[in-house]
Amino acid sequence: MDCPRALSFRPRVPRASPLYQLVQDHFEELKCVYAERFEATCGPWQEHWTATVEAFMRCGDWHFGFARVWCFTCKHSFLTAFSCGARAFCPSCEAKRRALWTEHLLEDVLPRECSFRMLVFTVPRCIRPTLMRRRSLLGVVSRIAYETTLRLLERELPGVDGLPYFVSSLQLWGNSINSHPHLHCLVSLALKSRDGTLHHLPERLDLSPLAEEFRRRVLAALRRRDAISKEHAARISSWEHSGGFSADGSVMIPAGDSEALERVTAYILRPPLSLSRLTYVPGSSTAIYRTPDTPVTGGNFITLDAKELLVRLLCLVPRPGECLIRYYGAASSTWRRAPPTQPIVEEGGAPAPPAAARPNRRSGSWARMLKRVYGIDPLVCPRCSSKMSVIAFITEGEVIEILHPENVSRRSLKFR
Repeated sequence: MDCPRALSFRPRVPRASPLYQLVQDHFEELKCVYAERFEATCGPWQEHWTATVEAFMRCGDWHFGFARVWCFTCKHSFLTAFSCGARAFCPSCEAKRRALWTEHLLEDVLPRECSFRMLVFTVPRCIRPTLMRRRSLLGVVSRIAYETTLRLLERELPGVDGLPYFVSSLQLWGNSINSHPHLHCLVSLALKSRDGTLHHLPERLDLSPLAEEFRRRVLAALRRRDAISKEHAARISSWEHSGGFSADGSVMIPAGDSEALERVTAYILRPPLSLSRLTYVPGSSTAIYRTPDTPVTGGNFITLDAKELLVRLLCLVPRPGECLIRYYGAASSTWRRAPPTQPIVEEGGAPAPPAAARPNRRSGSWARMLKRVYGIDPLVCPRCSSKMSVIAFITEGEVIEILHPENVSRRSLKFR
């Protein structure tokens, strides 16, 4: 029988994407002119950039393989193309990664019974290029953000032996697809002790001392690693208003508000580029990208040379093996998986039941992601509502040509 696409699930058309069209028009020429136009400011060409773009151009394209989804009840089936998984470049794969990470954070890491604050740690413009060149320093800054926050929370609860839930997401970009390394962090307003007890802090906790302590410790760490000179560090320390460093903690999530917590966790991992904000006419030499209203200029968009926009995106692509998300304190895997120091008991003295086995978050992640984002379960048969299954992955060229959606309507395919 034929293999039509599921009525409730419509795969995207990657070649209609403005980013796909821009890459198709300008990437090959960019490689030829990069050394002359951009190498002086952006550094030498990175090999992983080529691999990232090539994977993006294959993402969602039927010509490079697909999976076949089958209903054993009514024999209905459809095909779905493979994704690339490119980090910080493919908007579709970034949306999937963000949805699955949010699910992991809410279901496996963070408790629901305590309040949270979102912290945004920023550094002055003058040291951002240094952090982008020496990416290892970004991990140092992330660790300092956690330790600074931990000290403040411990001062509020003296004598309590516990750690907060602290998740740090490193953002390399700003709203204009520019290099702007900063941290989006989620911290619990509670300390968790080894026996599982949560010691709550006041929701109106004053976090204003964080910025000054964060500045002092970051400058000291950069000096120890010879990342900045002694004179430069002294000059930044003499500036008012924490010398360009900031630690904003104005966003608070009340205990039990799962929807607010989900929105904030999704924002923490926002991608550098949104397709809904990008305007590109095929064949054009420029592109327009909408940004939030800028109080200084009053503008809400930027016009960029198409090749410059590509270079900005490529400079924000994480290097292979580079970690952008870190878990500290009670959110770390070593803390969460360690057995409690004392058995937890319920009221009345009865021992608590054993914890449920951790679910396999990788199984069926594609279908769960679509259901979470769009409210559509592609594995529910649109004809009989039975559960569908992935029965094959088609990767061979000859088979792809036979089963390609452009040809499938003219052929009768039997399930074997």
